[in-house]
Amino acid sequence: MTLLQLALAVSVTAVLGIWCLTRALVVSAPSVASVYRRLYGTTATAATASTSRWERPIASLGRTVAGSAAGERLTERRMYQLRVSDVTAAAIATRTITATIVGFVASIAALGLPLISGAHIPWWLAVLAPFGVAGLAGYYQYSAILVTMSSRYSEFRAGVAAYIALVSVCLTTRRSAAEAVTYAADIGTGPAFGAIAAAVHAAPQMGLQAWEALDAVGAEYGARELEDLASSIANVSSIGVGVESTVVAVAARMRQVGLDDMQRQADRQTASMFGPTMLFVLGTIAFLAYPLAERVLDAFSTTS
Repeated sequence: MTLLQLALAVSVTAVLGIWCLTRALVVSAPSVASVYRRLYGTTATAATASTSRWERPIASLGRTVAGSAAGERLTERRMYQLRVSDVTAAAIATRTITATIVGFVASIAALGLPLISGAHIPWWLAVLAPFGVAGLAGYYQYSAILVTMSSRYSEFRAGVAAYIALVSVCLTTRRSAAEAVTYAADIGTGPAFGAIAAAVHAAPQMGLQAWEALDAVGAEYGARELEDLASSIANVSSIGVGVESTVVAVAARMRQVGLDDMQRQADRQTASMFGPTMLFVLGTIAFLAYPLAERVLDAFSTTS
């Protein structure tokens, strides 16, 4: 490595280090949307969240991708997961594009240092590696976001099942249906209990009944069991029909649904292990059979 190449490598490393240090220590003024979100807990749009000049074009490209047919399909297919996770399709697209760009730049930097030092790299590797790394980085980011959304929605559904079970227990303590709904929402923790408690406590200020708030939460997050519970409580107030047996049946159904989901996930994980298990078995057989096959072939060659 010549002195010129060494100086060039040191200068590039220094520039990258200074840029990363500047980006890490920069403190920008909070936007109005972020302050409002901190004060009132509301969700702001991704358009007002980006203040950096580097983030604006990526966020604009993310909104364009989210407005396409693929983005609309994602929003329609995972609508409830997006609401529970408090993210938008534009935010997902922006994070995926950012990961893709970072992977592309990082791979170019990783290839540039050996080239500067005089190492020989095949031209096809130098051309295809950045695109391959960028695609893998974007796909990994997208898959990780989807997995996190599914996990949060499963947690939300488990919280709904626990809430309905608590309501059924509260109804056995001679509480009224409205008292059971409010008390069960107050003693639980988690995203489901938080959403239900917020809706139930805000209902009187909006001139609504507690079961109407439950019905709204069920419709917003795709929890049909909350809508059934709200209908049962509404029947109690209007017709006088007993609600205990209905709530117990809904809680039992929620538990069965949770068990079915766990069984399906276990079956899926078992099926996904079939390929690696077969590869391991075949590799073990090949490893053990190779010496025997070599001896048999040597014996045949010697006899011939």
